[in-house]
Amino acid sequence: MEPMTGVWEDRIYDEKGDVVKTDIVELEQRGTEVTGTIRRKVPAGQEHRRWTLSGKVFDSTFIAIFWSGNPGITSHGCWYLDHSSDTQLTGYYLKMDGDSSRPVVPIRIDLVRI
Repeated sequence: MEPMTGVWEDRIYDEKGDVVKTDIVELEQRGTEVTGTIRRKVPAGQEHRRWTLSGKVFDSTFIAIFWSGNPGITSHGCWYLDHSSDTQLTGYYLKMDGDSSRPVVPIRIDLVRI
């Protein structure tokens, strides 16, 4: 099994470093290619949100884009993450969903089960 394959949980932080959003990320890695899905867990009321993810691994770096097939969910963007350990990645996502006040947001994802 490839290292990225599994179920991950991401945490998205606000300006103060508090977790404001949490998602469940299911990934499958084949070689350097990674595909998957993202579903919102927190905040309450956003559990219906879903995204598709496609990315690539370069050594310890993971870059990916994500988008929703639902036209009502306008958030989309890209991740730039580095492996902090075998079960944790940290970095940023760039969001271009109309909220230009904070286009680069810190993110961390942790492997929760394989």
